[in-house]
Amino acid sequence: METEIKHDILKAYDLKYSKIEFWEEDLVYIEIYPNTEIDLDAAVKQYNILKENHKKDKLYFVLVDSGKFTTITKEARDFSAKPESNDMTYALAVVIYSLAQRLIINFHSRFISRQKMKLKAFQNKEDALNWLLELKKAVSN
Repeated sequence: METEIKHDILKAYDLKYSKIEFWEEDLVYIEIYPNTEIDLDAAVKQYNILKENHKKDKLYFVLVDSGKFTTITKEARDFSAKPESNDMTYALAVVIYSLAQRLIINFHSRFISRQKMKLKAFQNKEDALNWLLELKKAVSN
């Protein structure tokens, strides 16, 4: 059983396919709802929400709970892999639940590795958040 992670939520958005929460210290939590397919429209909407809330001198540390039985279309993957789609993000920690999700993250990381953003997959939220907090601490020192 996973530990519940508590953070102060500064702002939240509830979309039909996901929830986006802006936490303190430039942390962003995105929960993809179970049994959801993220298409290009959904990916663009999520990106626009991040962009609307972005502070020019800050980078996000993003925790994504990819949800059980979720998929992402090729168009949404291609959009998400573009450097300009990730220019507000320092690091992305993705909680995965299936081999298919791991394969998508591994494939996606090939494109991300050419960018400045860091990307890593995790089996649980606690490890993912700890990784983000360690990176954030290292960057602020």
